[in-house]
Amino acid sequence: MSAPETASWSCAPHDEEEHAGSCRAALIGPRRVHADWSDPHDHLRDRIRRAVSRGRALMNGGYLNSLV
Repeated sequence: MSAPETASWSCAPHDEEEHAGSCRAALIGPRRVHADWSDPHDHLRDRIRRAVSRGRALMNGGYLNSLV
């Protein structure tokens, strides 16, 4: 991946407001986000929260458990 492509996938906390939509779309696709993001049961929001949580855990050293 080139640098500009990598930057567009950023979901870093300082980019949260600006890139939240692109982060969701990158994880599950823009059509699904558009169709299901406002669902009152929050299934999609919960899925995104879990994915982001797993990603942060891996960034903070959790990946080491899979190497051993």
